[in-house]
Amino acid sequence: IEAVQPVPDGFYPPQIESASEEITALAWKRVAEIYGNPLPEVVENRTKELQSITEHGFSVLYLIAHKLVNKSNQDGYVVGSRGSV
Repeated sequence: IEAVQPVPDGFYPPQIESASEEITALAWKRVAEIYGNPLPEVVENRTKELQSITEHGFSVLYLIAHKLVNKSNQDGYVVGSRGSV
């Protein structure tokens, strides 16, 4: 009998080609809404978290979570998210 592995090892997120750019744009838009323009230097230099998300392939997961929460709110459901939902 041959060994069967129904779920392969590794990370296989869904694919949305523009996810990294969209998440980056959403993050900078929101931070400008909160802190104004120009951004305080301490805020502008806080890029480590966003870079970790975009450089390690997690942008698509955050984008999907963002779209799900937005759509649910538009449809009248009171929902929120924490982290990557």
